[in-house]
Amino acid sequence: MNKIEAFGEILFDIYANSKSLGGAPLNFIYHINKLTGSGRIISRVGKDQLGREAIDFLNSEGVLTNNIQIDEVHQTGIAVISLNEKGEPTFNIEENRAYDFININDDTKSLISQNTECLYFGTLAQRNDVSRNTLQSFFNKNIKYFYDINIRQKFYTKEILSRSSNTAPNWDLYIRVPSSHALRAASLKE
Repeated sequence: MNKIEAFGEILFDIYANSKSLGGAPLNFIYHINKLTGSGRIISRVGKDQLGREAIDFLNSEGVLTNNIQIDEVHQTGIAVISLNEKGEPTFNIEENRAYDFININDDTKSLISQNTECLYFGTLAQRNDVSRNTLQSFFNKNIKYFYDINIRQKFYTKEILSRSSNTAPNWDLYIRVPSSHALRAASLKE
């Protein structure tokens, strides 16, 4: 069985009258888990109501939660969504949320070094030094990588895009760039 892990944000999309659990890494690993019966996410949620809701939902769906850290200080991630007259969303992603502070620990090191064949990650969780340094400590291992470029607000830099695009030895890297982000990514080239 392939061992696929995801690193990054767990957040709630907050609409005017509802909320929805998400974050690209969580959505990815949720569907991997449904297809394969395995897959884990390395993330962090706040010790708050939204964090409890996220953990409870994942447990009820059979997604392992033992690599989700609980943050005593920072709240669970949220993205406030507003829709224009055409129904197109605008995302206001709150900063300094729990997933910005994913720490490296013995469990995550062991998971990556001993049990991972493919690691999914994106751009957003790298906006803060703590999570970025944790993620980048997993680069250049003898595994495959799936890099999902997600260019939102100001939460990316040319350096993050470049470093993330040069993750793997022997080009064991797959990159997904949403068409709506391709022009912005291309404009960052030297």
